[in-house]
Amino acid sequence: STHGPLVGKSSGLFDGNRGYHTMLHEDGTISASLNHVAPDHSIEIRSLNPVEIETWNHLVFTYDGSSSAKGLRLYMNGEPLATKMVVDNLHKSILHTYNLYKGEQVNWAGSGSLRIGMLGPNQTRTEDVAFDEVIVYHVALTELEVSTLHGVDGALSKALNGNDQNEQAVRAHYVERFAQAYKEAAQAVHGLRAEAITILTPQQEVMVMRERSESRPTFVLARGLYDAREEEVSAGFPEALPGPGEDIPMNRLGLAEWLTDPNHPLTSRVIVNRYWQMLFGRGLVATPEDFGSQGALPSHPELLDWLSVHFVESGWDVKAFVKMLVMSATYRQSSIATPELLEQDPDNIFLARAPSYRMTAEMIRDNALAASGLLVPTIGGPSVHPYQPAGLWKELATRNETEYPQGKGAELYRRSMYTIWKRSTPPPSMISFDASERNECVVQRQKTSTPLQALVLLNDPQYVEASRSLAERMMKEGGAALRDQITYGFRLLTSRYPLGNEIEMLMTLYEEEQDHFKEHPSDAEELLGVGEYLADASLSQGDLAAGTIVASTIMNFDEAYIKR
Repeated sequence: STHGPLVGKSSGLFDGNRGYHTMLHEDGTISASLNHVAPDHSIEIRSLNPVEIETWNHLVFTYDGSSSAKGLRLYMNGEPLATKMVVDNLHKSILHTYNLYKGEQVNWAGSGSLRIGMLGPNQTRTEDVAFDEVIVYHVALTELEVSTLHGVDGALSKALNGNDQNEQAVRAHYVERFAQAYKEAAQAVHGLRAEAITILTPQQEVMVMRERSESRPTFVLARGLYDAREEEVSAGFPEALPGPGEDIPMNRLGLAEWLTDPNHPLTSRVIVNRYWQMLFGRGLVATPEDFGSQGALPSHPELLDWLSVHFVESGWDVKAFVKMLVMSATYRQSSIATPELLEQDPDNIFLARAPSYRMTAEMIRDNALAASGLLVPTIGGPSVHPYQPAGLWKELATRNETEYPQGKGAELYRRSMYTIWKRSTPPPSMISFDASERNECVVQRQKTSTPLQALVLLNDPQYVEASRSLAERMMKEGGAALRDQITYGFRLLTSRYPLGNEIEMLMTLYEEEQDHFKEHPSDAEELLGVGEYLADASLSQGDLAAGTIVASTIMNFDEAYIKR
């Protein structure tokens, strides 16, 4: 309980307002809450009527430990306040959280402290108010105790001679303070509740959007200034497009239903155009982010219409749609173009040949790991921490996570989509291959060609280790002859057989490197020690090192990261 003036505010933690709070609101009402993360992972009640200000008041806030809004009560000047329930959803600790990266419980700074008139750093609100006699009790006071605390003489005798409400207050006081059976049962329940909270607090949660119970007024802001309000506006749909049905609500759900209406002219066309762009390198509409008047016209409007209708009628089945595209005759063409075609259609707008483009950063890494046999195909799970330069987070971070906890074992070889992405410090190997920096939505990535990309493929521990693992596959699975081994590795990375001059050059390279590592075994040991995946000790270290150089050379061959 808190005993103090009307505007006293007790605050626990400021991570999502974690802790307990009493608040005086602008409309004069009082609220009391316990929060894991406000405003939804909380319990909160609020007075129905405003309280009197500009006078001393006695405020009491009690909580019975039930994790329920029913367990909160507010008293003003010795009398219960009429309240309403605002939110009733608390099932985690209000004092602790769980660090999902380190796998340990954390007692947040400030836990157990009492703040008056402030929510957190630089959030002090004590203007024109005064506080006095703040007391915290280790039990929830009963109504009779609150009346006595306020200074009501003979509170018990008055309650005994009062109405039914007074009789209930007496009964509640007796049960709380003198009924041994109730105390034992309550203690058992609290023990079970504490056990449940201990189990639930470490569980990861995902934030979702929901509508407010009451719509907030929205205004046109003059020149974007938040305090320069003009006329009030409400939600609506673009007049240039077909409107929603009569039953669609004017909220986010209604927007989603309108966007996915089979008759909507844009949604399915935009989606199929983006998947076409992913596979063919260029969308049927060359401006995938803009289907408006400033965007490009579709090169094949009837095809776009057919794909759109087919996609919707399939139940928006993305997997089936992608399978249909990659099995089409258009996609399976050769990318080799005649001089006449290159002159007539240099951008391949009319699809007379297969597309040719550099793969995305994620595809390049995943392809190298898949060919080497290191890729872990597990679906789902938390973000992982593959190799990156040491100290990078510390150099670029100003707060929060400054140490990069490099993963171990299978974490290093998960698909690239699971790589952790710190907005201020993105994975450098992916940025080198034009991955978007996540600061803004990017529908179409740029495609550049820089020396950094070759340096990543040659020197990044992930690719050096993948080359070594691929060399092991070549030696174990490719056959006894060197030519067969190199051909096997070449096919794994490029999906074709090497040409005569290509295989001859790679065999010559292998022999030169083999001679070098025989004379300099320490170089072989250093090369094979890159990465955490241990080299097969049963293989000749010199031969494996030479094979690693050959595998790395093939990995840097343009057809290993450019779709042909």
